[in-house]
Amino acid sequence: MRLLSIAAGALAAGLTAAVLLAPPGTRASQSRASASLAAGMASLGDTGELSAPLALARATAGDASAQLAEGVRPAPPRSISLAGASPIPVERVGLSHGEIVVPRPDRAGWFEAGARPGEPGRAVIIGHVDTLYGPGAFAPLRWLREGSRVTVLDARGLPHRYVIFSRIQVPKPQFPAQAVYGPSRQPELVLVTCGGSFDRGTGSYSDSVVLHARPL
Repeated sequence: MRLLSIAAGALAAGLTAAVLLAPPGTRASQSRASASLAAGMASLGDTGELSAPLALARATAGDASAQLAEGVRPAPPRSISLAGASPIPVERVGLSHGEIVVPRPDRAGWFEAGARPGEPGRAVIIGHVDTLYGPGAFAPLRWLREGSRVTVLDARGLPHRYVIFSRIQVPKPQFPAQAVYGPSRQPELVLVTCGGSFDRGTGSYSDSVVLHARPL
């Protein structure tokens, strides 16, 4: 099964968030992949920056300190609806051995080290664009553009509504790590999947697709 891969290297699954699709039988098809966020296919050990996404995410989560002090931090996300389509279940994803664990192909993954939807900072949700057997959870991202609406339902049943204001598609080596994981004073939702051409030899898409959304 092809999996979206996002690793915690110098920065390029979804995330989780430059992307690598791995064919059946690989380690990535079991639970995670190891593409570098910056270099796509580079190994984490080659980058020397294993903690970069985590450090940026902690800075993002730190933006919510005022809300935390007041005891009103939003609940973690439970599902996400893209442009009115059926809700997609959201599961938590984190780091394992310096890599971001990617979600199942039929689910989106919220990077739990960062902000939660509805609080200051960037809430990052990643997903697969496809699998060997059909579209992945984030296949609809192909058609989302500026002005498209996104709704995240949290674990308390409260909706957080967003409108997309930016969409970029970049080669994996140019993955915008700071714009994805870096801090923001305002609440933002960041969606990440893969795009571009697919190389069957490497099991990888050439590009990362990153969408930013602001609350309505």
